Amino acid sequence: TQMPEDPGFLLVVPKYPLEVTDSALELAALIRLREDHDLIGTDPLVLPELNELTAVAREHLHRVLAQLTDLSRPTAHYFSQRESIRVLEGQPLSEVLSKLTDNRFPQTPRIVNEQVVRHRLTRPMVNARKKVIIGILEHTGSPALGFSGMTTADASIYRTVLEHTGLYREHNGVWGWAEPNELKHQDRALSEVWSIFKTFFSEPAAKQKLVEKLVLQLIQPPFGLRRGVLPILFAAALRAFGKAIAVRRDGLYLTDILASEIEEICSEPQRFTVQVIELDEVTRLSLIGIV
Repeated sequence: TQMPEDPGFLLVVPKYPLEVTDSALELAALIRLREDHDLIGTDPLVLPELNELTAVAREHLHRVLAQLTDLSRPTAHYFSQRESIRVLEGQPLSEVLSKLTDNRFPQTPRIVNEQVVRHRLTRPMVNARKKVIIGILEHTGSPALGFSGMTTADASIYRTVLEHTGLYREHNGVWGWAEPNELKHQDRALSEVWSIFKTFFSEPAAKQKLVEKLVLQLIQPPFGLRRGVLPILFAAALRAFGKAIAVRRDGLYLTDILASEIEEICSEPQRFTVQVIELDEVTRLSLIGIV
């Protein structure tokens, strides 16, 4: 079998045979027994007993396989991109994996908030994220989006994702969103991601733009954005660059975009499209006059 070129793929080859066959067969047999409704129906104690045995068997198999990730003992060889990985004695596996991840996602923006930079958020963090999105949609132009001096979870998200990164800033007494080139000296990767968002929301195209394509571009290598932070950046880019756009869900135009719509757009992007409308100078000035 040819080894994948993906730098995120780690091939582990045991130096010595591991006693996994019996453990794996036992676990597979117990899982099959739990699916036998006739057997389970014979006694109400059967399923709890099978669940306990399955948990024990799974833990035993885990301990056997854990030998492959115990770098304190020379139990395996490690390969990535067809190259052998040199592992120093006592070196943590997390350090090895971190280097592989850096190679796979070299352009991941630096956002220091482990509670939101993840694929799945806790319920309290989902609620906090929604408050930040509301702040973005309703209070752009206000100092710190209204979160100044607050010590709540939503204020922490605002500061770490938007203010400390330089995305939302004060310039000559005016608060607003940064341009991509203004972020280069602070975080070149974030500048690139922000540029992608700007292109998506501001450059007209012959066809409606697929939100799913944008999301896939951002969560896959080389950027690797986490889905937890994506709605915040999407909402920010929408307010920063979406001056003349039409957002559609299942082909139907959205008359208003609320925080709940932003979260739905990012969780089900295949349902949404964005059309950037090209405005001539006369129309643009007329619209500015109306506003």
